[in-house]
Amino acid sequence: MAAGPLARLLANLVIAAGTVLAKSAVEAYKQAVANGQARNSAQAAAGAASSILRKKMTEHEAQSILNTKPNSNPEEVLQRYERLFTANDPKNGGSFYLQSKVYRAKEALVPDEAERLFYAKKQQSTEATTSSSEGSS
Repeated sequence: MAAGPLARLLANLVIAAGTVLAKSAVEAYKQAVANGQARNSAQAAAGAASSILRKKMTEHEAQSILNTKPNSNPEEVLQRYERLFTANDPKNGGSFYLQSKVYRAKEALVPDEAERLFYAKKQQSTEATTSSSEGSS
């Protein structure tokens, strides 16, 4: 007779445990579906953001920022870039945001090769000035 109540208690315990396990499995499935949908949404948003970030500044916008005319030579663009980049240096009370806009404008208007030539020529003129001033001393 003592086995009857114990068996009933054991049966109720197994049923209760099965119910809790089934409910937790259903909740885990719902959470997995929600995570999957959120991940897909996040991936779509990240894809859209990266395509926006990869887009270069338009030539018109870059010319407006650097105050240059269409088809300006790279030397003129780089001179304006240097002046505006230095003027907007945060160390001198400028704005990092404006400085980055100036940099992106230069990137949009000047090919890398032209920039390298400009700075090579500038360095040569600086070295020539330095050596001539040393020679006259």
